[in-house]
Amino acid sequence: MQDVMIIVTDLEHFKAFKMKKRRNSSKESLELLTSFDNIEPHKKISERMSDRAGRFRGHGTGESHRSTSEDRRRLTRYIADRVNSVLADNNVEAWYFAAPKKINNEILGNVKTDFMNKLRTTIQSDLTKSPEAKIVDLFIS
Repeated sequence: MQDVMIIVTDLEHFKAFKMKKRRNSSKESLELLTSFDNIEPHKKISERMSDRAGRFRGHGTGESHRSTSEDRRRLTRYIADRVNSVLADNNVEAWYFAAPKKINNEILGNVKTDFMNKLRTTIQSDLTKSPEAKIVDLFIS
């Protein structure tokens, strides 16, 4: 049987679930396949960037803004790579996706076309801390 998956993510958390039918019930349940927490957004800028041996010298020239935008782009590409990897590792018939509005399209823009053709629904919301029952209800109802 081919799998149906739900992937929920933000820049800090990633969860991929496999949907399963409950025995003696018409309701779906979720089995967590993989999850990770990204500590990069929590690091100080001096821990992420430096001009010499651990020193960061901002010059007020917009470096912080550019680095923040670049950090977000880099993280969304990394998340898209994880999405591609999880979907490739499973025999996915269809999948559902949720990410905050700010990054949703950026992530999906880096997902392989073959997988995008199998995407049923996307929700522009952060569901990474939502209970599994709520996640299922949002996608399946």
